[in-house]
Amino acid sequence: MGNVIKEPVGGNLRAIKNSLGVQDSLDRITGEASLQLSVIYGPPLAGKSSYINSHADRFNHLSLGRIVRERAGQQDHLGSVLRDSIENNVPLSSNILLNLALPVSRLRRAKENILDGYPKYAYEVPPLVERCDKNDIELHKLYVKQPSLKKLLQRLAMRRTCDPCYRPLIVGEDCDCGGTPIIRQEDTKEYFMGRYDRYMANAEQTISELTKYCVEVVDVTDN
Repeated sequence: MGNVIKEPVGGNLRAIKNSLGVQDSLDRITGEASLQLSVIYGPPLAGKSSYINSHADRFNHLSLGRIVRERAGQQDHLGSVLRDSIENNVPLSSNILLNLALPVSRLRRAKENILDGYPKYAYEVPPLVERCDKNDIELHKLYVKQPSLKKLLQRLAMRRTCDPCYRPLIVGEDCDCGGTPIIRQEDTKEYFMGRYDRYMANAEQTISELTKYCVEVVDVTDN
């Protein structure tokens, strides 16, 4: 079983901020009602994206995994940092992840904004709360989706990744970019179990921390 994870160092933050095109703090929205942000939490391959996509008319999906994979395809300093994280199964700093996932330009008022892939660990909750407070964003619901390990491993057996764009695929699916579906290191059982063990070691504490700030907890495991 993995250990409880602590905040990692963010690397060359100046170069990363230049790559992101962001400032230390995002502009605060004023003169309007607060934006709302929900979080969906569960282990890798839990079907979080599938659940959100099945309610596409309701949710504005902020998929950190997709954002990171797309950004990792760019040949600059940040892309290199992200590729190294993916290939070596190393957590990224909250600063990097929140700058990627939560510029206010991604948020919508007409739909329920739902963050998928962050936070994974309890130490990531306070930076999320701080970012929300700074930008007048209200933490709304916590959706929890926790399938059995057997079901997760069945999904893993079907998983592929596009080379070179890092888009996740399933067996028999082609990527729009014309790349080749391959089994990368992150699609192997050994890599997955490293992620799953970290999840199991940190899930209870992370969910407990999130429930302090979210107004409602919704179990969507069977949905």
